[in-house]
Amino acid sequence: MPVLKSRPRVRVRVPTEIRPGDEFRATVVLDAKRPVDVERIDVRLDGVERWQMGSGNTSTGRTNPFLSLGARVAEARTIPAGHTELSVFIPLPADAPPTYRGAVSVIDYTLHVHVAIPWWADRRASFDVFVAPTEVPSPPSEPGVFSSDPSGPKGTEPHAEVSVASTWTRSGDIVNGAIALSNVAHHRYSEIRAGLRGLESIHDGGRPIHEREYLRYQIRLGAEQAGEGEMIPFRFRLPPEAMPDLAPAPRPNGQPALCSLAWQLEVVVGIRWGADLILRVPYRVLPASPRPADAPSRLAPPTVGSDRLREIWEAVGAQHGLRYDTQTLYGALGGTTLSIRRDLSGRAGVFLVAELSYPELQLGLDVAPATKLQQMVGGGAVVGDPSWDREHYVRARDEAQAAELLRVLVPAMRNAALRHMDDRRLVLEVRDAGSSRARMEAFVAAAAQLARAVEAARQAIPPPPAMRDALPVWRELATRLGATLEPARMRVEGQLGAMSVEVRTAFTGAGQPLATWLSVIPPSPLDAGHTLTVRGGDRAQDQLETRFAGETLELVKILAHGAYELAIEPGRVAVGLPYLLGVDPAAPACAAARALPTIRLVDAPPAWPSTAVLAEQRLSRLAQLVAVLRGHVGPYR
Repeated sequence: MPVLKSRPRVRVRVPTEIRPGDEFRATVVLDAKRPVDVERIDVRLDGVERWQMGSGNTSTGRTNPFLSLGARVAEARTIPAGHTELSVFIPLPADAPPTYRGAVSVIDYTLHVHVAIPWWADRRASFDVFVAPTEVPSPPSEPGVFSSDPSGPKGTEPHAEVSVASTWTRSGDIVNGAIALSNVAHHRYSEIRAGLRGLESIHDGGRPIHEREYLRYQIRLGAEQAGEGEMIPFRFRLPPEAMPDLAPAPRPNGQPALCSLAWQLEVVVGIRWGADLILRVPYRVLPASPRPADAPSRLAPPTVGSDRLREIWEAVGAQHGLRYDTQTLYGALGGTTLSIRRDLSGRAGVFLVAELSYPELQLGLDVAPATKLQQMVGGGAVVGDPSWDREHYVRARDEAQAAELLRVLVPAMRNAALRHMDDRRLVLEVRDAGSSRARMEAFVAAAAQLARAVEAARQAIPPPPAMRDALPVWRELATRLGATLEPARMRVEGQLGAMSVEVRTAFTGAGQPLATWLSVIPPSPLDAGHTLTVRGGDRAQDQLETRFAGETLELVKILAHGAYELAIEPGRVAVGLPYLLGVDPAAPACAAARALPTIRLVDAPPAWPSTAVLAEQRLSRLAQLVAVLRGHVGPYR
């Protein structure tokens, strides 16, 4: 028997996100090498707010231990050897401030664990606890317009106007605004620094006594080429870790706050041989939210500066059926929508940007300017235009499909630079401020022509090369099911009676056709007890006979025989077949499918449906199984 006692190792587990007003579970984890007697185990959560300024003899500070919540998680007992967990629920007051580490002030939460051991040194451990800010509902997204002089430019004095789409944002979200400069002929404007500036206030006895900068988030924009009254857009994202506003509200113990944090929108216009022009206005920063609807409005900021651009854009847009709204032209050509806007890319200057959005192409497409390394090593889909192929890198599920699509579109992109293209979006840009009517007309006309080319090309995307001969079979199946055929990925989705059905091609990681999946979606979810997955190589016979009996078992065997997977889930009943619908199973394209391990339930070879009629019959059997399972709750037996 050991002479010396052993103190257990202590750890704690708490939720990753704790907010004021939550009652959270704190779990004390004890790891003991051998049994140990304890008198008690206590847990205490302490919250402390403090600030400290100066050093040495000039140092001054204040401390407020605003919270102390204790609980006993165990009375006298023996902690066994090994792993022991003890939990306690701790109610955090709704008026507790969040964790904060500022320039000179701190709000900390510490969880203390005290394991009292009789006639031995106690085990004590402390752990930091992070308390997130209280969730705040979104206020209306009110735009704001501010000026260095509300009465407007005076004489030849420097002047700036600033607008923002919303006077608030959230941590990790966007600030969207614009700037216009006046009297550019009289001043050498060098750059614009736009951002948010956090101000930390130190309080004593409920009143602020000192203020200093906490953090500054800023972007730089070139201003040397700015025209008179020209609207220069800016857009930046606040980091997710940015601290939101911290109000000087009383703390849970009734004491006044020792610190607070407020934000300002700050615009600094640099002037050569002159003092900077600084504009600061209050701006709210709210806590981050996982709900997309809680983000500030994505509307463009209000117009500032000259109205000349509006007149040009409205007139040019009207020629092409595009409407003008807040520095952007919008329109639709069939299923393809087109928007044209201006972006400022730092010192690179102002760009006209055309963005096309269209229905999903289903190609796994990713096209972007090639990096220097990609230019050296090559690779990606090749369109056949040496210059374009050298400057761009194309990734896709099937490179031949992507190349055929791009051969149609590349000629329409000659006079602009491709920023990015994927299955849903294509973005082009040209370095231009959009202030010349002639250049604006040329760009909008080219963008509209490209939108028409995209609309025609996406409707003519061919099937993967290995399945082009199968297209008639798929078209017949789509007709039988009243379905829409997507040749790009060989998929149909339609109806079989009251049930939705889907037939689709599965692809390998390299983008080659692998197998065919047939699925039936029940009108309402099946009971979760029916959930079952049977794969080739498994003990399929035992799995099925354990779950089903009688006619249902025979039906399931028919569906599973020869498949590489049978899946019964609440939202679908599906079978994966090791063949390509409409393709000869002996063809080289089916080599990967033939290598799949299949489910064998009888000695007879499986009947692989290679026609639309046989595929529809297999779907009917799946629908029959769905109907049987809907009549039972839980496992069939």
